[in-house]
Amino acid sequence: MLITALALTAHGATLVLHDGDADAAARDISELVGIPLPDLEPRGFDTLKGMSGGSLDHCEADALEMDDLRSRLATATSEYDAGNFEEGRSAVDKALSATVCLREWLDPSWAWQAHFLRGVLAWGDGDKAAAKTSWTHARRFDPTRSWDADFAPIGQAMEVFATAIPEGVTTKLTVVGATEIRVDGRESHGITVTLGSERQLLQWTDPFTTATVSADGAASLVLEPVTPLLDDLSRHQDLVALLAAALPGERAAYAVVGGKTWRIAIEDGYVEELVYAPAPVVTSRPVRWSHVSVATGSIGVVVGAIVGGLAYSTGVGASKDGRTASRKRDPIAWDAAREDYENARGQLSVGWWIGGIGGGIAAVGVTDLLVTQKVPAGITYTAPASTVPTLPAFQAPTTSLSPDTASSAPARSPGRTPESTVNSDDGAS
Repeated sequence: MLITALALTAHGATLVLHDGDADAAARDISELVGIPLPDLEPRGFDTLKGMSGGSLDHCEADALEMDDLRSRLATATSEYDAGNFEEGRSAVDKALSATVCLREWLDPSWAWQAHFLRGVLAWGDGDKAAAKTSWTHARRFDPTRSWDADFAPIGQAMEVFATAIPEGVTTKLTVVGATEIRVDGRESHGITVTLGSERQLLQWTDPFTTATVSADGAASLVLEPVTPLLDDLSRHQDLVALLAAALPGERAAYAVVGGKTWRIAIEDGYVEELVYAPAPVVTSRPVRWSHVSVATGSIGVVVGAIVGGLAYSTGVGASKDGRTASRKRDPIAWDAAREDYENARGQLSVGWWIGGIGGGIAAVGVTDLLVTQKVPAGITYTAPASTVPTLPAFQAPTTSLSPDTASSAPARSPGRTPESTVNSDDGAS
């Protein structure tokens, strides 16, 4: 019985269903969700098979059809009509007990008639309690059907019949693996059926089976392997209903099947597959080395950009001063501007060197992160590009500044007249 197999779950342990190694299944769940091993109770899926929370009895005689039962009831009625009450009682009892051997669906109207006749016979014997019990069973099959007028009421029989109402206490039975289910001949929708407090006739397909059943509280009947339910999304609710019946009060259980792990949220009514995410592979080189490399290189790039930016600003200013001195024919100012420009070029080279070295260091760090450290997908590292500007060329004067500086000054532009040349009287040196 499943109740015995799952008894330990009542002591607070979490159920782990498996189809193989119990210890391995418990370890997998413990590592995956962090539940200590002593708090896990591994059980094979085969423990779910069969009846749980009740009892099921099958036929031990030859299979019958409804026509066989109708014939037996007709015999019992004839005995009653003939005044052979003892024979009538025996015949109807045998007919009712034979319903478990049916190989077709029970006819509820036949069952009502058989239980009604059993009650009439008991009333004739003076056993009013037994009569009321039989009539209560009859009204379970059809609560709206009235007294059969073919039978003359004796005394207060009709009043007792009217009070023979089935008890409102019901239990739930979850049947997994049946194509169609009927209780006392009535078709059930879904896999969970309602039972009364007394034994009832349970029938299902495939294959066609008839049995009598009784249940205590929530019960379950598993007719097929349970593991395929995990991979079939349309059957997840069947699995939830099954465990809710087998494990009353439990909020969740786990399952390990074919290398997959599942969480069955019994209370919330859903099933989810748990995916194990392995930790990223880390080489012997510390990750922080790469981070320091990227940071140091980035600082070098920034410093190079600052030095280069200042040099660029100085060089641009010198270039402008040179053009102004050229227009004013001021050789001293022009020479000073050219000297400032050359100094700026030197500083700009330093900036380029600093930025280049920094960029190289950062590139090494980025390469280490991307290749050696196995950076998780979706994360992108980009080496900082050099931001050192390029200084424009220093513009040569468009005219000769003086005869004395002709050797060092740029040649005059073609097309100029001799009168545009600066002479020694204008202060050239």
